Amino acid sequence: MNRKNILSVGISGATNSGKSSLTKKLAEYFPNSTSFCQDDYFRKVGSKNLELIPELDCYNWDVLSALDTDKMVTDINQQASSLAQTDKTVHLLLVDGFLIFNHSNRVYDPPDCDGYFEKIAWPYYLKNLEAISDQKDIVYHDSDSNFLQIFETIKDDIANLLNTKERDLC
Repeated sequence: MNRKNILSVGISGATNSGKSSLTKKLAEYFPNSTSFCQDDYFRKVGSKNLELIPELDCYNWDVLSALDTDKMVTDINQQASSLAQTDKTVHLLLVDGFLIFNHSNRVYDPPDCDGYFEKIAWPYYLKNLEAISDQKDIVYHDSDSNFLQIFETIKDDIANLLNTKERDLC
């Protein structure tokens, strides 16, 4: 299947870093976009795949086993296949998931337990970041910048990539 008319962009960062907010704003800005949020694929509380952290008496939500990745990949592939069959329009496929901004303004259900971010989320983020640090096709943004600066930079990068893809389709 030819997917030359699809630009896939991953938005990644630590838990509670603003990935979903950024992805939502990008999806609102780009009219031919579809987005997937990894948060929508967390397993239900009580799932045998969830790892309990006894000292915190809560689940570890920052490991892949906490996610139904098979369903997420299937959903993304189905959407990409559908988009690939459309006209010569370039479509933007946004995917956000953990592995970018501020830890304080998000409410989770179930809520994070005390100490979770410091003991689990941040160490797992650093571990996952190290595992991908040698990839050349990843652009890193400093989360110390404000949200609008990051949005504008990423929006411009995506617009340039979309323009290149559109020229290549002609």
